[in-house]
Amino acid sequence: PTGYAAAVFYALAYLPMTFTCFLVVVKVASDGRDLSTVQLAGLHRRSPLLAMALLVGVFSLGGIPPTIGFTGKFLVFNAAMERGYFLLVLIAMINVVVSLYYYIQVVKAAFVLEPEEELPPIHLSAPATILTVVMVVVIVVGGIWPGQLFELARTAVQTLR
Repeated sequence: PTGYAAAVFYALAYLPMTFTCFLVVVKVASDGRDLSTVQLAGLHRRSPLLAMALLVGVFSLGGIPPTIGFTGKFLVFNAAMERGYFLLVLIAMINVVVSLYYYIQVVKAAFVLEPEEELPPIHLSAPATILTVVMVVVIVVGGIWPGQLFELARTAVQTLR
C-alpha cells in the first residue's frame, strides 16, 4: 500500500510542477505555445516572478529539495527499495541525473544567457500573478510538509482497494 500511496502522491505532485512550467511557457512564448531557449534568455530580468516559477517548477521536476518533486521521488524510490527493486531504483536515479542536465539547461537560459536582442518585459495580469505565486508555494510547501497530501494519497489507495 505504501508504494501505491507514493505513486498517487507523485501523480498529485506532478500536477503543480508541470502546470507551473507550462504556465511559464504560455506567458513567455511569443505565440503562446512553442518556446525556444532563445526566448528564455534573460527571463530573470523580463519577469523575475516567471523566472523563479520556472526555476522552482524545473527543480521540482528534477527532484531537488525542498520541493514536492523531491518528496515524491523519495517516497516512490523508498517504496521500491522496500520491495527489493534495487535495480529499478538505480535506473530511475540515473534517469533523474540525465534529466537534471536538461533541466539545468532551461534554468541556465533563464538566468545566465543574455538575449541576442532586447526583449520587452513580461507583464502578468493580477490573476496570472496570483496563480503563479500559488503554484510556487504549493510546490515548496508540499515538499516541506507533505504529510497532508500523502495521507490523502494513502486514503485514496485504501478506498480503491
